[in-house]
Amino acid sequence: MLKGSTTLSHAELLAILIGSGNRTDSAVELSKKIMNSCNGKINSLSKMSIKDLMEFNGIGQAKAVSIIAALELAKRKAKENSPDKPSVSSSIDAYNHMRYDLEGLDHEQFWVLLLNRGNIIIDAINISKGGVSATVVDPKLIFASALQEKASGIILFHNHPSGNISPSKSDITLTRKLKEGGELLEINIIDHIIVGQNTYFSFADEQMLQMLIYTPKITSRTEYTFNLIFDTVWEIEYELTDDVEFFKEYKANKLNYSSKKIDDEFFIKRYGLLEEEGVSVQEINFNEWNSLPIFYQNSDEIIPFDVFSATFFLVSRYEEYLPHIKDHYNRFTAKESLAYKHNFLDRPLVNLWLLECKKVLLNHFPSLTFSDKKFSYQSTIDIDNAYCFLEKGFVRSTASFIKSAFEMDKELIKQRKDVLLAKEKDPYDTFELQLSLNKRYDVDVVYFILLADYGLNDKNCSVHSRKFQLLIKHLSDHAKLGIHPSFASNATFETFAMEKKRLENIIKKEVELSRQHFLKLDLPKTYRNLIELSVKDDYTMGYASLPGFRASICTPFYFYDLELETSTNLKVHPFAVMDATFNYYLRTSPEQSLSMIKKIIDNIKLVDGHFISLWHNETWSEYKEWKGWSKLYEKMLEYIYN
Repeated sequence: MLKGSTTLSHAELLAILIGSGNRTDSAVELSKKIMNSCNGKINSLSKMSIKDLMEFNGIGQAKAVSIIAALELAKRKAKENSPDKPSVSSSIDAYNHMRYDLEGLDHEQFWVLLLNRGNIIIDAINISKGGVSATVVDPKLIFASALQEKASGIILFHNHPSGNISPSKSDITLTRKLKEGGELLEINIIDHIIVGQNTYFSFADEQMLQMLIYTPKITSRTEYTFNLIFDTVWEIEYELTDDVEFFKEYKANKLNYSSKKIDDEFFIKRYGLLEEEGVSVQEINFNEWNSLPIFYQNSDEIIPFDVFSATFFLVSRYEEYLPHIKDHYNRFTAKESLAYKHNFLDRPLVNLWLLECKKVLLNHFPSLTFSDKKFSYQSTIDIDNAYCFLEKGFVRSTASFIKSAFEMDKELIKQRKDVLLAKEKDPYDTFELQLSLNKRYDVDVVYFILLADYGLNDKNCSVHSRKFQLLIKHLSDHAKLGIHPSFASNATFETFAMEKKRLENIIKKEVELSRQHFLKLDLPKTYRNLIELSVKDDYTMGYASLPGFRASICTPFYFYDLELETSTNLKVHPFAVMDATFNYYLRTSPEQSLSMIKKIIDNIKLVDGHFISLWHNETWSEYKEWKGWSKLYEKMLEYIYN
């Protein structure tokens, strides 16, 4: 030591620390054995536990604790060499600040480094500790810590004890989800760093957090469309830029969406719809690409049409803002749509386009990681009339008896009387059967309840009926509930507000789901009314007269208001089939209907999309026009799940 501690070997320093050896080995000889077991590496020594050290003859608990304590002091001394309030300007700065907390561990830990707006470190927080190959991370803890410390930026850290710093698929997925959460809270996820032994991997340095997309003019339509495709459908991190010089210098995955190529980058020529404002008659000519109908053709590029403009046209329901012939309920009809006229109504064309584009992009950018989405299903059931005979009130029931007597319908008179006298079950009361089926197949189901005042097109049960209200409460215990705004509610906003409040008063919950009675959808008025009343999810997007995809997509999407040129927070859930379509409009048999439903399901499964069906409680009744239809729903479920 007289010549300085730097002249001593690792073993000699360790010998000074332990003080003595054992009966056969001196302190230095024992220390050499310990260091040899670590291949002479201090990092390997730091991984050893008290139990590991006590395996050596002559190392008791006290000496083992002394060694562990000395190594911890060394870590802390290294951290103290940094400034009191260090700043982070690069991944190496962040790594150097955190490496001593994560290197040498034999288990995974997850930390966050919290930064202020000047990238000055506020604090480093240990979020979780796990096993050798994984640790559970709760996003709520991460963002709670950031909000509490008023951090504007977060750098994520975790270690790989194996030393392999390559990010796993779960690492990439977690980073994407945390980045999405950060955007909602306006907290920037700056980087995710994986720590190994004397090395690290930075998501930011490797530019894995995004694909850069250049377009000379970023509009609301551009932001909406790219968010729908890249974020909602593909779940790929991306960034839009109108800075051509920045785009040129960018070395990782990048896409040029403009009128001409810049260099040899991946290029999709824009048609121009996303740069326009307002609605105008479009000149649409169809062609074919990979057996799919396309429009807004651009050139002989790898993707030979402006998939972004075409997607926006279909999903925004642009054509419903243009002049068109309405049906007798004043609705936009399936036969007025491009999808019907060009024979793709039964195919989710947008999803099919994106499936083909995904193949092209993966061929060009092999490092891209798309989401691993699977086919999913949601059942929705409208209760237009909970009961056929019950809960109609004295006046309506009396009038119905008189009408049946006038028509000399003795069978109907007897059936109504037996139901009212509780001798027979009401035919529309099929709810326990529905609940049983949905429980058996573990179906995600939403009920939409009509709570209108009696009218020409709104003939539901009395909203004041205790039996009806108890039914609604019972259903709310087993499924999600939404409001079914009446036909009359289209005339006045106040009517819709009243009906929504009725449901909230019954179930004692805020109502955020909706589907229009008669599927009466007047864009953008209907959706603006929903937004005004804090409805977050609407299930009206579909046609009454034909099965298929009204917006040509089988992925829920957010409504874009073309008149205001803005994206909204109202999520639209498109349904593809409705029981009444087959029975009332197409007049098909249950067997023919099932065949058509299977085709729709197959098309959705092809793109791993989301299938939504629309049923009514009377479909299970085996009553009058619904005789023979009660098994169709279960046969559909069997096809979906088997």
